[in-house]
Formats: sequence, structure tokens, C-alpha cells
Amino acid sequence: MNLYVERDLLMRGLAKVQGAVSTKSTHPMAAAVLLRAEGDRIVLSATDTEAALVSEVEANVHTPGAFAVAHSGFASIIRSLPDPTARILVKDQKMVIESGKSKYKVSGYSADDFLPMPSFEIAEGFSVTERDLLRMVDLAGYAVSTYDVRLGLNGLHLEMSGPLLRAVGTDGHRLAMCSVPIEGALNIQSDSLVPRRALAVLRKLLGEASMDLVRISFATGAMLVEIDGVLAWFRLVNGQFPDYGSIIPTPGLPNAMHVPRAELVAALKRIEAVHDPLRPMVIRISDSAIEAITSSHATGKELSEEISISHREGKADEIGFSPALLAESVGKVSETTVLIEFANALAPVRVVGLGGEGSDCIVMPMQMA
Repeated sequence: MNLYVERDLLMRGLAKVQGAVSTKSTHPMAAAVLLRAEGDRIVLSATDTEAALVSEVEANVHTPGAFAVAHSGFASIIRSLPDPTARILVKDQKMVIESGKSKYKVSGYSADDFLPMPSFEIAEGFSVTERDLLRMVDLAGYAVSTYDVRLGLNGLHLEMSGPLLRAVGTDGHRLAMCSVPIEGALNIQSDSLVPRRALAVLRKLLGEASMDLVRISFATGAMLVEIDGVLAWFRLVNGQFPDYGSIIPTPGLPNAMHVPRAELVAALKRIEAVHDPLRPMVIRISDSAIEAITSSHATGKELSEEISISHREGKADEIGFSPALLAESVGKVSETTVLIEFANALAPVRVVGLGGEGSDCIVMPMQMA
């Protein structure tokens, strides 16, 4: 292999496949990137068998070939190169990287030793804009459980709701869902969920989302995505998502309040600093304000925050929350005013932006002593 490539182009390509590079596996190939030089490009591939990413970079290829190197070390070298152009050649199972007066020699692996890459045949599926996909990942993905013995909570559930694709995530304490328009058909199996890791990789690839289309399809146990010149493959979580419909409150609940989002988020962050996670934060409700109260027996600290509200309905005068869960849900609202509504102090609480459409956050309250 012998080629010339622009440093910045190669760095962008390496960044795009980084999401499939393992930082925990003991297998060296799971932490490696495969460079395959052919035609007028380098094809970069990375996989740890749970995810796989492929990206292409323009290059001036003199001699085609393939070689695998540790992704982290290789990226560090490319990032530090003094000149904007680099020469990369492989001989005697060593990669030589030349730029300006710098010359690196890096040990690597034969392409035959690299982990098998999955099939990237994009089957019939659907298209969604980058902007809508980013919105779905942000507004529903945060509620997916980080780890739970109940496999059905460890991924994002997808289903059709009329002409819209609905994504639902929950960890048992809060639930978030978001609906976006798509072109095409959803062909995922009912017991397959999109893993949290796939959501994190997609979030990074989306960056500053545009109106460009992303192509998504599903094979048995796998998700295939074509986004901004990158091919992505993710292994799906096999688990039955809970029947969430029974806990979704109907809009127009008897107790409701309109709270300024920015003030509430700031107050909840201050409360988190002194809050005892085993005890509820109590919100007392009056006609013109809410008062959030928390204390910690361990530290002896107490905090009370008062926030003016513009509207109140119902007779409920207090309710308990985990401030962290409420803060995260409120933080996902883009509108300036948050609608918080509930049937009673022990019923699921609906948190949405006033006037917003297409997304819902449900937070379970904490029982007050």
C-alpha cells in the first residue's frame, strides 16, 4: 500500500468510524481501524461485532492494499502531522507515515486478521431527514435505561403511529416519546430495540443536522443506516418492550401548571447539589408560584426555591419528584414555558412544552413520607 492523503480529510474519516472502536475489549482488532486503499480512495472500517462503521476518504493511491492499525494511536499521529498532506505506505508489516520532516513507523496487522464485517446491503426501509432523526434521538433516547436486567428497557422502541414514526424510551422511572414523519415503511421486528450505544453513535454522526435524508432499514437482529456518506450497522437488543399505553396520561388532566422553563431548570440544578436521592423533592403549589423544597439528613443541608407560575388548575397542593429526573425531562423542552399536569400526587406526570407537538415526557412522582 502506497498513497498520499490530506491530513484533515483522513482525520474526519477516522472520527466518523470511531463509534465502532471498542475501548473495553481485549481483542486488538476491536480497537483497530482497517485501511483499504483502492482506486482514488481509502475505505476506513471499524467494528467490535456490536457496531460497525465504514467511511471513505479521497486519496491519491499509487499502490492498492489493506492494513489494520490501532485506531487511537493512528488518529493521534495523523492529528499531529506538521504538513496538510501525508504519505502512507506499508512494507514489512509496518506502516510508515511521512509528513514534512516527520516520519513515523507503526506496527499493525494484516487485513486477514481483521474482524469480519457484517453485510451492508441496505434493504427496503425508510428515509428520514437528519433534523428529524436528531430530534427523535434527543427527545426519546435519553429515557432509555443505561442498564437493566429487564432487557425490554435497554433500547428504543420504534412503531408506526399513523403516518408518523414513533420512538419510545423508558427506564421505568420516566418515559419519553417522539414522533417524526418518514418516507417508506418500518420493517423492524416487534421484539427488537435500538440500543443506547447506536443512539449515541448516530447523535455524533448527525452533528449539525440538516434536511438531508438518512436511509434506515432493518435485517434480522440488526439495523442498517446510511448517513452523510457513512454506512453504519448496529446489533439490536432482543427484548419485549413494555405495554406503555396504560401509563400515558390523557392531555387535559385536572391538575396543571405553567412554569417558566429556564427558571425551573436552574432551580432544579441547585437542588440536585444538596438533594438526598433517597428522599423526594417536594413541590408545593399555590395559585401564583411553586416552592421546591429539599433536604439531606446526611449533610444537614436544606434548600427552598420559589418559582412564579403563570397559570394553575386543580386543587393538588403538593407532589414529590426526583429532581434529577424532572430536570432532565424539563431540559428536553424547547419552548419557554413548561406544562406540568397530573391526575393526583401518585399518578404519572406529563411534562411538555406549552404549545409544542410531537413529543411527550412522562415522569413518575416519588411518594412523600
